[in-house]
Amino acid sequence: MIKNKDEASVNEILTELLRLSLPSILGLMVISLYWTIDSVFVGKGIGTDAVAALAVVFPFSLIVLAFAQLFGIGGQSVISRALGAKDNKKVSSCITTVFYSTFFLSILLIVFFKLFEEPLLELWGANEQILNLSKDYFNIVINGTLFLLMFISFNNIIRGEGKAIRAMLTLVITALTNTILNYIFIFQLNIGIKGAAIATVISQIAAFLFLISYLTSKKTSLRLQLDPALFEISVLSEIIKVGMASLLRQIFTAFKIILINNLIIISYTGLQLAAFGIMVKIQSIFLMPVFGILQGLSPVAGFNHGAKRPCNVKSAIYISIFLSTAFLIIFWSIIMIFPDNILSFFSSEASFVDSSDMFMRIFFLLLPLSGFQIIICGVLQSIGDVRYAFISNILRDGVIPIFVLLISYRYLNSIGIWLCFPVSEMISAVFILYIFKKEFKNICVRRAEDLLP
Repeated sequence: MIKNKDEASVNEILTELLRLSLPSILGLMVISLYWTIDSVFVGKGIGTDAVAALAVVFPFSLIVLAFAQLFGIGGQSVISRALGAKDNKKVSSCITTVFYSTFFLSILLIVFFKLFEEPLLELWGANEQILNLSKDYFNIVINGTLFLLMFISFNNIIRGEGKAIRAMLTLVITALTNTILNYIFIFQLNIGIKGAAIATVISQIAAFLFLISYLTSKKTSLRLQLDPALFEISVLSEIIKVGMASLLRQIFTAFKIILINNLIIISYTGLQLAAFGIMVKIQSIFLMPVFGILQGLSPVAGFNHGAKRPCNVKSAIYISIFLSTAFLIIFWSIIMIFPDNILSFFSSEASFVDSSDMFMRIFFLLLPLSGFQIIICGVLQSIGDVRYAFISNILRDGVIPIFVLLISYRYLNSIGIWLCFPVSEMISAVFILYIFKKEFKNICVRRAEDLLP
């Protein structure tokens, strides 16, 4: 961290951001490949119906990820601010509180998903054509809920310690394990979609064991202690307050995807459902550099906010917005020029590629506007501004896109499903920009009472 400086230079802040962000960017690009690799192997080795089945099950991953971000991002914010304030007792309490909370929550989630497996899949968009494939995959990946929830939560938290490379290594191990096992189970052992599910769960276990071995070692100041006395309701409450915006954002995203899945099944065929699932995965890959920058920014913003250095916070935000927008402009250009090549990477079926390239261009039309919105929403959480973090996240990922989707489908029918993406991106950009100007205009005032609430 930048220490003992009320005003660091732009170069110093940029250097610190890159030091923390680059490992995160690489790691998140790897983890996005982890989320995507199933679709690649399943599309090439089984077919587009299996890819559509993965699209149906994807809300499960988003729901688990929502709770992982509740504890991971909330815990990261609490820990980074506690480190900045040199409150070691709170750091220890936070890591133990997250462990027990995620453990018991994961048990509840496993029981829930097991009890309502088929009704959930039907709710998420499975029809008779893909229901059995969806069940084959879902029934296995449910068993990895504990490991997925814990490894995502703790991987976010260790970034609050500034251990970006360690977090990246966790993601690399996960993605490499998943890739190798997918190839073996699908192409060598011919297990089909069940093989993809088994590979996913094993990779999650590998990541969990790697993180736990680190957190129980003497290499970290966040050493995990299982003493129940360290569990504090007050710390849990603070974690939830900060992470609630991320939880609700992912829940709204899951709801939006469920709604779109059902509308696509009504209006199109399994080919378009498979295409939508692939576009969501591609979007996750292209947004990972932005989230990597945000993960580098979060401890910098949290630490300097805790140390009452608002000028450093403001400089870091503007640099992060510039970098994230530049990344997205590059990726947007690739999508607009080569949509067929990207789609064919997932499936060799000509009918699939020919019917999906136009939808892909519409889906990603205003991708560059996502960068500054993600940075602003994320930094509000990292400095503990719960109110505006909640408002901005819910608007961007919940209220606006769902409202636009319902209106566009009502008046434009099936094409409205795809047009809702650029339209909602434009509307949310206006709202987030307004919040940014309102909340950050006085951030460089030095007095503590003028810092953001």
